[in-house]
Amino acid sequence: MSLRAVPNPGSTYTVAQAAQVLGLSQRRVRQLAQEGHLPADRDVEGHLRFPQQRVHAERTRRRTLDRRRKETGKEAPPLPAGASTPTPAASVDVEALVERIMAAALPRAIEAATAGHRTVEAQLTDALAAERAARADAEQRAAAAERRIAEITAPAPPETRQETPRRGWLYRRRK
Repeated sequence: MSLRAVPNPGSTYTVAQAAQVLGLSQRRVRQLAQEGHLPADRDVEGHLRFPQQRVHAERTRRRTLDRRRKETGKEAPPLPAGASTPTPAASVDVEALVERIMAAALPRAIEAATAGHRTVEAQLTDALAAERAARADAEQRAAAAERRIAEITAPAPPETRQETPRRGWLYRRRK
């Protein structure tokens, strides 16, 4: 493990990312770095960073070992720490693999996202229709209330108007 700063964090993995690629725990990835089986550098903040090529080489090496164990039923001799694969035939073009996976998965992901957007759009349309109905109802009630207020506050027509006797000390007739 070296202590130099990593020049390009885009070409490296964090401990969590390396653990996910390798299918190991973060603790085991740190152990591999400490033991020197997986080279790592520290970034400016002191976090471990693993070169992507070395992580993928370690993943390939582990898969090759697992395949050998399954085929032979016994432990295969370990590869040297610097060796990525035992033979060129076992090497995997990661970029091509990623492109194939993206070509297969991307249309499904887009369709799933589109379906999700359609669902949300339908829910929002329903909510908007309910809000519009509530607003129309409120406007009708407000108009009815305004009509009722106008009826109550409007002066009565003169023929139906009754003169009410005024009472009180100010309005008494003086004799």
